[in-house]
Amino acid sequence: MATIKSEQVQDATLDNPFGHKAELKKKFGFFSMLGVGFVITGTWPAAASALSIALQSGGPVAILWGLAFAGLGQMAVALSLAELCSVYPTNGGQYEWVAVLATPKYQKFLSYVTGWVLTSSWWALAATGPSLAANLIIALIQLMNENYVFKKWHNFLIFSAIEVLGGLVNALATFTIPFISKGAFVLSVCGFVAISITLLACTAHKHQSGSFVFGGFINTTGWNDGASWLLGMLQGAFTLVAYDATVHLIEEMPNPRRDAPWTMVLAVATGSITGFIFLMCALFAVQDVDSLITASIGPIVEIFNQATQSKGAAAGMTVIIIIILCCSSTEVVTSSSRLTAAFARQGGMPASNFFARANTKLDLPLNAMFLTNGAVIILGLIYLGASSAFNAIVNACLFGLSLSYLIPILVLVIRGRHILPRGQFRLGMWGLPVNIFSIVFLSLVLVLTLFPSFADPTAETMNFAIVAIAGVFLLATVNWFVHGRTHYQPPVVRIVDLDLHSTSSPQSVEEVAEVPGKSG
Repeated sequence: MATIKSEQVQDATLDNPFGHKAELKKKFGFFSMLGVGFVITGTWPAAASALSIALQSGGPVAILWGLAFAGLGQMAVALSLAELCSVYPTNGGQYEWVAVLATPKYQKFLSYVTGWVLTSSWWALAATGPSLAANLIIALIQLMNENYVFKKWHNFLIFSAIEVLGGLVNALATFTIPFISKGAFVLSVCGFVAISITLLACTAHKHQSGSFVFGGFINTTGWNDGASWLLGMLQGAFTLVAYDATVHLIEEMPNPRRDAPWTMVLAVATGSITGFIFLMCALFAVQDVDSLITASIGPIVEIFNQATQSKGAAAGMTVIIIIILCCSSTEVVTSSSRLTAAFARQGGMPASNFFARANTKLDLPLNAMFLTNGAVIILGLIYLGASSAFNAIVNACLFGLSLSYLIPILVLVIRGRHILPRGQFRLGMWGLPVNIFSIVFLSLVLVLTLFPSFADPTAETMNFAIVAIAGVFLLATVNWFVHGRTHYQPPVVRIVDLDLHSTSSPQSVEEVAEVPGKSG
């Protein structure tokens, strides 16, 4: 271990906390990053597309109030992570924060585990956008062509095409990503307003009652009502996840300590508000409740069709959501490839040097992007075998991201918040209560993601997320013994015994910090 004085720590913990030389251009301003956070989180489009999750598991009560509860939980988590990000702004995010916060005994292993969980969950996240969009495209075809006969491989081909398109945009036109981000942000806001108003206007004299929208309960899962509502709440938790997207683009931000924390918090806040309003409007517009569950075109397209009484209008609103989801998929590839490269840079993956390499001509980690695309398409093979493929992908994504959020927050609480230097974004006296609520919420989500949607699952309705999660942990374990324990170097600048109860600025205290002999 080498040592550096606190003056060097100050330089290391500002825009480049772990001393890695940025290889990509700083092309994302605050508005671009806000767009990335809002579009990737994508609460209202994702909630519209994933309505089937909560519709049978609690109905309107789970759809609306599940989102409200999930919004509180995810906001607490976002605040907790934003505080860490303000102090240590770095592409790796969670696994690098764990490396900073953990004791030397557990530092390397915990960081490695977090890195694998985080990276693989972003691969699963990269599969959710194409999955949602593919489902809507199939629904659109069924809406416009009643003679269409659906085959599982149709969904897989559309899913793969959307993922490949996102990869091509990243590889051949990465300079367009900030513009796509801004455009998708504007389209998402305008689409939210236009569709919400259209639904209310078309059903002004034939809308559902307030008692149905705010108190209606549907349970066809076989679970008791309490368990059913909790499973329905996962829809809200899923549609508000991935606000760490901006963290994994930090090297390409000019002022990450200030901007990255706020983009995370604002992504959850705006997502919660727009998601709640949109879902409320959609529920008021329902004309035939029973048909929502049985409709082959899916609940949201059925709501559009019922409300407008026009296939063309329903198709138009659906296309808006599809475009937003495709843009989101492209941006997820951007964030995921940066994260994959960052983790490989520390020796956390097989062939780390290959996947860590940045293509300076194309201005992206090309090899890491190909790995992301490949992992997503392999995950999409579930579509060929099970009708519950979408739920499996969602649960795997939600489990992984929630666990990656939980570990650094839990380590911080166990070791004590006094070890955290003061950043530009600080929770102060609210820090510990917010951290504890985050831990409780994330623990609940982790347990729920392992449950099947129905109490008596069949081979078709089984929660195959467990298989994906087990596969990741098996691969990570094998890699640890073969490669990781000798090659993985957590990117650490660890401040030793720093007393934040002092009135001195944390970076001005004369302390010794330790850094690994190999960095980045």
